[in-house]
Amino acid sequence: MISISGQSPAEGEKQVGLNSLIEFNLIDGGSGIDLSSIVAEVSGARAVENADFIDGFDGEFSSINLEDDGVSVVIDKESSFSQDEVCLIKIQAKDLNEKFYNFEYVFKAIQSAPRLISSSPQSGALVKSDQVIFLEFE
Repeated sequence: MISISGQSPAEGEKQVGLNSLIEFNLIDGGSGIDLSSIVAEVSGARAVENADFIDGFDGEFSSINLEDDGVSVVIDKESSFSQDEVCLIKIQAKDLNEKFYNFEYVFKAIQSAPRLISSSPQSGALVKSDQVIFLEFE
């Protein structure tokens, strides 16, 4: 059985830098991982196939490394993510027993504008005296 760990950016992470690396580890459950079977897509675009990086995803830090417990993959996208982009990462790998495993997760790039998530006093409230105003942005 193959499992995944060490996803960076992490599943559901928000405010990811526009030039972030995509990293994950495929953990070997005992039967071995067929390195040539690893396929990865980033937002619908093929990034890795046959243990090789596709144009646009073969940046300086892109690598596939065998580790003691599996395979470590780093994808260095050659262009920046778009602001507000929700990135869907899909990964497929096959073990040496010919069983396929599929994984997917999402993260979101930095928003184009800050978003007010909390305020005191609340929006629309009337301030009648001196008061400390608290604003929290994301």
